[in-house]
Amino acid sequence: MDVRVCSKCKESKAFSEFPKDSRKKHGIRYSCRVCENARMAKYDKSEAGVKRMRTGKWKQQGIDITFDEYEERYARLEGRCEICNDFQTSLCVDHDHNTGLVRGLLCRPCNLGLSAFKEEPKIFLNAEAYIRSFK
Repeated sequence: MDVRVCSKCKESKAFSEFPKDSRKKHGIRYSCRVCENARMAKYDKSEAGVKRMRTGKWKQQGIDITFDEYEERYARLEGRCEICNDFQTSLCVDHDHNTGLVRGLLCRPCNLGLSAFKEEPKIFLNAEAYIRSFK
């Protein structure tokens, strides 16, 4: 059984307790899974980690925005939804699902509302007429 000393916790552990990494000499990382998981958990909560996670998620969904652009828009809106104007600590990126172009930043309920109405103006107008009929 091959054994390696973890570069972080300095414990001797079997190769099977280290994450694989084809770029390394023995094909495994220098720090064990436990230490790597702790390091990544800390990184994921950092500003850089949040930026990377958010940008990657948007890119995966075909949304054409960077985290810096998001922060700039959020600051310009002072954290307020572009539909209901409520302040939120975080806003959803509203985008055209066909082109990926960003339309604006919305609170979660407004963003889900657009989705529920299938982004069809006629459905919005029907909903407005329905609500007004009870006022």
